[in-house]
Amino acid sequence: MFYQINRTRSTGIFLKSKSSCLSTAVESGTERRLNPCMFAKLSRFFQKKPAESGLDPEDLELASAILLVEVVLADYEKDHREIKTSHQALCRLTGMNLIEVEKLLATALAKRIESPSIFPYIRALNEYYPVQGRRDLLCEMWKVAMCDGHIDKHEEYIIRRVSGLLHLEHSDFINAKREAAKDFQHLFD
Repeated sequence: MFYQINRTRSTGIFLKSKSSCLSTAVESGTERRLNPCMFAKLSRFFQKKPAESGLDPEDLELASAILLVEVVLADYEKDHREIKTSHQALCRLTGMNLIEVEKLLATALAKRIESPSIFPYIRALNEYYPVQGRRDLLCEMWKVAMCDGHIDKHEEYIIRRVSGLLHLEHSDFINAKREAAKDFQHLFD
């Protein structure tokens, strides 16, 4: 069975089965046909429940690691202090030991190089992380940016962008920066 997408100015876009559209008059040039296989795939995609989405806690940990890797790579310098701080940050966020965190960061770096888009990971964090968890992640990102005694403009840009994408308020952005600065105050004096 084929489906039609009808576009009208007043009602927008809607789908009807072909059998129900036979009696409907459609203006010339506005009728589109949608392949039934594609329609079935789209409907399955939009009807997925969180349990069926294939995400597990390791994916959320990987998403957090990828965002920390973004901050490490932002200033185009490989700084051992940033790498060490990102290890500690993931230990605090996930409760993993250092060996597990090293594997996770290696996987995150490989995924980051393989696919430069962070949006799938942002979406997973928005759906399954509580607001406080996203705030904690933002604070850890600030700690990684500050640990070398200098906040690069690219690091700040990434953190600001991620803050917005995680649907956090600007006050959360500022509070996370202040909280992170407490640990590195001696570097900025």
